[in-house]
Amino acid sequence: MYKNLLKNSKQKLADEIIKLRKKDKEQEDKIKDLEWKLNTNMTNSGNSSSTERFKKKKKVANLRTTWKKPKWWQPWHKWSNLNRSENVDEKVDLIPENCEKCWMDLLNGLSKIVRSVTRQVININKLKTKVTDYEIKDIKCYNCWFINKAQVPEWITKQVQYWHELKAFTSYMYNYQMPSYNILQNFFKEVVWLEISQTSLCNFNKSWYENLETFEEQLKQVLIKQDLLHADETWVRVNWDNNWIHVNSNENFTFLFPHKNRGRKAIEEMWILNNFKWNCVTDGLQTYLKYHFFHYLCNVHHLRELTWVIENEKKKWAKQFLYFLMKYKKLKDELISKGINSFEKNISDEIHIQHKNILSEWKFEYTKIYKRKKWQRWKIKKDKWLNLLERLENNKSSVLWFLDDFSIPFDNNLAERDLRMVKTRTKISGCFRSDEWVEWFCRFRSYISTMKKQSKDIYPAIQSIFKWDLLLPSF
Repeated sequence: MYKNLLKNSKQKLADEIIKLRKKDKEQEDKIKDLEWKLNTNMTNSGNSSSTERFKKKKKVANLRTTWKKPKWWQPWHKWSNLNRSENVDEKVDLIPENCEKCWMDLLNGLSKIVRSVTRQVININKLKTKVTDYEIKDIKCYNCWFINKAQVPEWITKQVQYWHELKAFTSYMYNYQMPSYNILQNFFKEVVWLEISQTSLCNFNKSWYENLETFEEQLKQVLIKQDLLHADETWVRVNWDNNWIHVNSNENFTFLFPHKNRGRKAIEEMWILNNFKWNCVTDGLQTYLKYHFFHYLCNVHHLRELTWVIENEKKKWAKQFLYFLMKYKKLKDELISKGINSFEKNISDEIHIQHKNILSEWKFEYTKIYKRKKWQRWKIKKDKWLNLLERLENNKSSVLWFLDDFSIPFDNNLAERDLRMVKTRTKISGCFRSDEWVEWFCRFRSYISTMKKQSKDIYPAIQSIFKWDLLLPSF
């Protein structure tokens, strides 16, 4: 009897010890998660700078090499001066009338012009509205008494309406320069002396949205046939609900698409990546891996995560791998500037050997630490840095393919630049009022960004939308 009681008490104590150890482990994991959230910033994660308002400013870790030239010396900057214009609207002659010494009349034709210098002043005339009154008259023939009606242009449909030049200007200002509706109304009221309602501004956007439908259909067909695409998505608020705006783009084309979902439903309705078969650079969203194209990961995201591991976990492998990526990226850029499109075979072999040595050796050591012990009855939660290490090792081809094929970029910055105007719009207006407004904005920004990438003038392109003579990019 006594032995049975002793056994039961020992078993209870052992169970309580295991429970306490499990609670300690859970609390350690919570503390680690809180420390991870506290130590993340815009340099070592995907967080924006707006999330750091209540944190102490730290010195920003710069991954770029030191700039040895003076600060004002920028080789990429094209210097230009204000040149004289050949199209002169007004000419003013400045001639002295009387001599300052003897008060002789200098305009009598006897004096000679010794020196003549021209200087130009560039100004802008005050913007004014032009109101045209079309008086439609019917004339009765004096011979046959037939009433002849005047031919009215097709675009004149109302008693008072706006001309397409004004519609194009307001759409250019609102969708390209991105002021709010109130600021745009004040601009027209104070500068142009014209009061335009917000309903009229919305109707202008609706009209060009319908006119750009053929452009969007052609753009989808062209993007499917491209050799390289960038894919990304960003979060927006639409009528106080969470939505996503997806982008598929490259150096010549941009396509923005709004949807309530981030994953597969949005990609299927977008109808590009599910029919795409070539190279695509992404940020590592798992949904993209379900589609049959060649996947490449953005290494700038890896650099940020490695920076966090270096700053907070002090792991040697992260520092080694970070400098490994930066070293060969710099070497690749130098070769491209010289017109060389690939590494030599011995260098490419060395790259893959270094990758294996850095990650596999360290992973072998850490797996011993994270091995489940006999008394543990639960699965051990891995740290974020160990998950990063396994990701870099398992996705070796997606991480290092930019070194094997020089046409593959190092990062996914092109897609993020295409989404930057979405954030600018939301910061100005706060959110989109309805699903229609998001669709209008995305289609118009797709058109503007595509035309801009192909070095075409934006304002004439916007004018062509309202003239029903749409200027299309070179597909």
